[in-house]
Amino acid sequence: MTSIRIKVSEEVVCKTAIIKTIYWFSKDYLIDYRTENGQHIIIVDSSDSFSESFRFEFEKEFRSRAYDYELRRIIDEETKEVKTLLLAKTLSQLNIYDDLSSKIWD
Repeated sequence: MTSIRIKVSEEVVCKTAIIKTIYWFSKDYLIDYRTENGQHIIIVDSSDSFSESFRFEFEKEFRSRAYDYELRRIIDEETKEVKTLLLAKTLSQLNIYDDLSSKIWD
């Protein structure tokens, strides 16, 4: 069995982004994960041998997806308050509370 070993700093990508990326690739590969000295260690195994070009492309795609998940997490975290304010403003304009209140008490 041959393997590809990928190291990604915990300072750059969170564990959740790595797990989501592993999940995406796990349908085609056996993947082991652990952390070691501030690094995410991802080991991808296959019964097929990996060419050097495949190893390069696989790692490139894996990192790209992990960075994408991390960026989405950061954007979600930084825009959470704005989303909440927009939702509150929208709901307040719909008078949903008044409609529900009148249905409950009538």
